[in-house]
Amino acid sequence: MFIQQILNGLAIGSIYSLIGLGFSLLFGAMGILNLAYGEFYMLATYLAFFSFTKFRFPFPIMILIVVIFLFFIGCATHLGLVKPIKSRTKDWVIPALIVTLGLQIVFQESIRLIWGASFKSIPGYFLESIHIGSLMISYERAIILVVSVFLLAGTWFFLNRTKLGSGILAVAQDRESAELVGIDTEKINTITFGISSALAGIAGVLLMPILCVYPTVGQEPLLRAFAVAILGGMGSVGGAMISGVILGIAESLAVGYISASIKDLMSFAVIIIVLIFYPSGVAGFMERLRAK
Repeated sequence: MFIQQILNGLAIGSIYSLIGLGFSLLFGAMGILNLAYGEFYMLATYLAFFSFTKFRFPFPIMILIVVIFLFFIGCATHLGLVKPIKSRTKDWVIPALIVTLGLQIVFQESIRLIWGASFKSIPGYFLESIHIGSLMISYERAIILVVSVFLLAGTWFFLNRTKLGSGILAVAQDRESAELVGIDTEKINTITFGISSALAGIAGVLLMPILCVYPTVGQEPLLRAFAVAILGGMGSVGGAMISGVILGIAESLAVGYISASIKDLMSFAVIIIVLIFYPSGVAGFMERLRAK
């Protein structure tokens, strides 16, 4: 049972890492909390639901459609809402935060007006399970694990091995120095907003059969993204990847050995304990290990 719960925790933890990665990436590059992040997830669930039920698109095509759509939605959000605020005032962080909160409400109410507040769901993309001895994992969770790990590895490679990724990390570390060496920080911000939104969208596709589809479905992913970002160290990409897995395993063990109702309590208990000893989160712990 222990190994089974660890396996379940790795699956759900990998998607937590993916959700937290997009949130942390944006905070690291721009220093703002995108309160509409959950609504990007929500838009992806609706897009995935209708793509699957109405048009019967194959799973890879759904992922591609969502990535393209959410990337442009994220870029448009920065160019149309956040960038104009930055150009008009130096103290733009709080106004931008309020704008993303307003965008959250606009998205929720627009979806409610168009499709109503009723829950929509599908049985799953794939209904079979994989059995390895006494262990069992559904195809849904196996796909979540494989796709999430692939995307996390791809994002790490992109950030650390490409020119554009290096530009994003440079802006996150020191914006003024990045501008001095000729990096177009506004272009980087727009692209980062798009990538962050696309990562939320992919998570929406993967979790749509599990969390269903309704106007406020993005609230839980937003809470998880915030928790992962805090535990990992705000703005730390590596910390977000590790902390998502930690939270996933902690939740899975709590569900397996205690009760499903204690899942959220366990998650935030882990966050509190880690932050007591390492206020900068997992990223701070990793830095101490490197120093030794």
